[in-house]
Amino acid sequence: MTTLPTDPGQRVRDDGLIVRWSTAADLAAIQALYAYVFRGKADEPLNERTPVWVADVLGGRHPLATGADACVVVVDPASGAIVASTLRLSATWEYAGIAFGVGRPEVVATHPDYRNRGLIRDLFAAFHARSAAAGELVQGITGIPYFYRQLGYEFALDLGGSQACVIGALPAQAADAPPDPLVRLATLDDIPFLRLVYERERTRQHHAMPLLVSARIDAVYWRWQIAGQHPRSAEGFQTWVISAGDHDVGYVLTRRVRGERSWTIIGLALEPGASLAALMPGILRRLAALAPTIETWREPHPAPIMLEFMLGAAHPVYDLLPNAARGVREQPYAWYIRVADLPQFIQRIAPALERRLLGSPLAGYDGMVRLDFYRDGVQLQFQRGRLVAATPWRSSQWGERAQAHFPPGVFLQLLFGRRSLNELAYSFPDAYADGDAGALLEVLFPKQQSWALPQD
Repeated sequence: MTTLPTDPGQRVRDDGLIVRWSTAADLAAIQALYAYVFRGKADEPLNERTPVWVADVLGGRHPLATGADACVVVVDPASGAIVASTLRLSATWEYAGIAFGVGRPEVVATHPDYRNRGLIRDLFAAFHARSAAAGELVQGITGIPYFYRQLGYEFALDLGGSQACVIGALPAQAADAPPDPLVRLATLDDIPFLRLVYERERTRQHHAMPLLVSARIDAVYWRWQIAGQHPRSAEGFQTWVISAGDHDVGYVLTRRVRGERSWTIIGLALEPGASLAALMPGILRRLAALAPTIETWREPHPAPIMLEFMLGAAHPVYDLLPNAARGVREQPYAWYIRVADLPQFIQRIAPALERRLLGSPLAGYDGMVRLDFYRDGVQLQFQRGRLVAATPWRSSQWGERAQAHFPPGVFLQLLFGRRSLNELAYSFPDAYADGDAGALLEVLFPKQQSWALPQD
């Protein structure tokens, strides 16, 4: 197949299919592809909600997209049909408080008649080139199992993780209990309050262990979620404000549509001084009452039987659910993460690594550690506790040897705090480090929880 250059523009593959970026004239064809591909089953009606989201993104309304040219497509010139595509969103995340750009390929689709031809590989070559040109050091996708490992991605950040709550098992409100807090849809006037509470939650300044990676959400995106997105779109989240008496005390973030059996809550946070333990029973009753009113994907279903709190591997809410109402606990899935230039990213987060060294027995560390990824590697050079260089490195038969070894991609799990060095060594016999290098890596890259809220 034709190799796509750095700036792909429009290229013709060896089979005649054309790879290019979208224009305004492509909207209907892209919508038709997604409507057809994203049916639940082959005999189900066309998906009506995903094309609505596509129109939001390509119509210039979505705050994380460039507009009509935000989709890379494969066109069959014989029919003029778009047979594969993915949109590009641009988010900003933080690593221990250090911002970096993230390119997100969402959603990815290929018409069934054109699969197994390498179209997704060509789409991603174009996507990666544009993401790199925009200065995005990282790409992340919430994709199907295994597939994107073939394109240089690794499961490196927790995604989801949930605790179910059975609605019918919730206790009734006691006769002498105070009124339940109000849970109402947010308005534009609530944005300053929402931003304050979200910033506190994502930085976890009130937790013993703060989050490592989290998503920045500015006022423009909050405005989009509350009043900009088309109501028929299933993407993004719905924002609710929790009020106790005449005072707003927190928020709940939920899926915009629900499943037949459950309604998913993806965020819940309170302002400082508000007692989650005291308010949680009333919040549960309010959400249970709201759940049957939430639209489903298609035809109406019976009232849901569960609230699904999808708040990560662990969260205080899980511990406050009544024992009798606790349903299944699901472990997190994961974000696929790609870092094409690992030395450059490590240099970006150097202040975080230096802070970790400073607060450890290795403060003032002088030395070098080589990380071997078997196909390539990285060398880190420290002077008096400062990272002075992160450079590409590759082992040779008779040359300098590495002090730590990781199969391709696996180091990203350590870098982003999803797994500890000991956990990786247990899971991968070819992931190991010499004693001194292991001690250094444990200080530089401790296991730490992240919460990268998808901004669709």
